[in-house]
Amino acid sequence: MSKQTKPTSNTTKPAPKSRKARPAAKKSAPARKAQAAAPRVEQSPGAPNAALSKAVAKTWKDPAVAKARTTRHGVRIGNKHYSSMGQAFVDQGWSLGRMQRVRLIVKREGRADFEGKTITLVKE
Repeated sequence: MSKQTKPTSNTTKPAPKSRKARPAAKKSAPARKAQAAAPRVEQSPGAPNAALSKAVAKTWKDPAVAKARTTRHGVRIGNKHYSSMGQAFVDQGWSLGRMQRVRLIVKREGRADFEGKTITLVKE
């Protein structure tokens, strides 16, 4: 009768096979011509979205847009006030994965019922 031995910790497994990268698909001739003919936007190396940044900066000059972007809203659950919906969800022990949907309802309607409690929007 022979004994079966367990493999020792000194045994090694073979290294996994490396995956080869697929070559990039070649573009058709019309696609290459269209890309070459497209106007190039000069961008500085430090600001890859310089044109977008200028457009966004311009929108901030509109007082209505600036006010809407800087308005803060808190929420009230029962008698407790929270400065953010995230803070309220953490304190209540609710799943943060459902917070965004509830937040959108509260912002749109001013209040929402969730998990048996009423969440009310508070303008700060």
